[in-house]
Amino acid sequence: MNKKIPLLTAGWLATTAAAFYLGQSKSQGGADSVSSTANPISSSRVTTRSTNANHEEASSRSSLKNSTPRSSRAQIDEIGDLMNISDPIARTRAFLELVQNLSPSEFEDAVVQFRSLGMTRQRMGEYAMLLSAWAKVDPLAALKYGQENTETNFARQTILATWAQDSPAAAIAWARENFEGGAEQSNPWLVGIIRGIANTDLTQATDLLTELPYSRGRGIALGSIIAALDQQGPEVSKNWVASLDDARLQAGAAARIAERLGESDPIAALDWASSLGDNALQRAAPEVIESWAREDKDAALSWLDQQDDQIRSSAAPEMVRNLSIDEAQSFLDDHAGKPDYDRAIQTLARRAMAETPELGADWIMRMSNDRQRTRTFHRVLGDWMRRDRDGLIEYVNNNPVPESISGRLNREFSGG
Repeated sequence: MNKKIPLLTAGWLATTAAAFYLGQSKSQGGADSVSSTANPISSSRVTTRSTNANHEEASSRSSLKNSTPRSSRAQIDEIGDLMNISDPIARTRAFLELVQNLSPSEFEDAVVQFRSLGMTRQRMGEYAMLLSAWAKVDPLAALKYGQENTETNFARQTILATWAQDSPAAAIAWARENFEGGAEQSNPWLVGIIRGIANTDLTQATDLLTELPYSRGRGIALGSIIAALDQQGPEVSKNWVASLDDARLQAGAAARIAERLGESDPIAALDWASSLGDNALQRAAPEVIESWAREDKDAALSWLDQQDDQIRSSAAPEMVRNLSIDEAQSFLDDHAGKPDYDRAIQTLARRAMAETPELGADWIMRMSNDRQRTRTFHRVLGDWMRRDRDGLIEYVNNNPVPESISGRLNREFSGG
């Protein structure tokens, strides 16, 4: 029997959009990695396609109305032409026609054909659509293909996100059975499931989130839940954060919610974070200060000056980025040598290096951590050497610097 997939629902389209967003983020390399330059279309072909764009897109729209649709095999063979349709609406319609025509046994051929075009960022939306459609009719076959033919998490997470919307228990069981990491690692398959159910079952998504150890994966899963909460309003978001028992998770979630709340009322956002405890405020302060200082640096600086050292130092790097060099020096002058301010001092030093290398070097030497001080100096040394070799030599000869800096210059200039 040639089983067709059901008409695409709003929830399914939301999954596709989320998957596309994931495709736009950093990949880890491997078969599913994307490149903006893979398999580029030649300039002559682009010109030809542009010249005939209206005709071809009209033909594509017309084909959707044809009472005798083309065979799915023919459509698979023409995926390359379909992806060259420049009108995004016409291309999406044609692609939807393709995935709705495919039988379960034809999806693998379609995916193979699609991947042979080259996995560029621009194609990740259609790739996610194809994987999600496959997950609707045969998730186990889709996952098997992903296991055997892809090296990153994207394909399997996208498939699981869709499957979990229809059969969460089965998807979760698969995720647990097929996770090969240790207890200290996040199960990437649960991360995909959380993305799929965050909008429809916040309770289960939260339960799965709390299972994940502190990791990049948990941060990604938290982002999926925050995106779902954004659609329900700030009060729902705040109540959800307050309900979390894991203090570290609560602080991280509070920082993300406060960042959003701070766009309209930074003081209220910080007061709310403070009500959750010092950890939440310490995590939230940098997120709020970063945008607040761009809009009103005086108000942000005034608020920060009223906080204790723990809170002030956490947001100091973001504050320094939005102050003039002179203002930043005044802000940090009393805190040089304090370990918690090293990141802010490093930020100031790198900014100063662009204008006055000697001033930047002075601030590097005021960092408290010897290792970080030395590493920071080495990172700026090459640019300083290219811009002002004589000035660099004079500075090193007349000021205290890490021993490895002097040794590096001696080797550079002696040819050793």
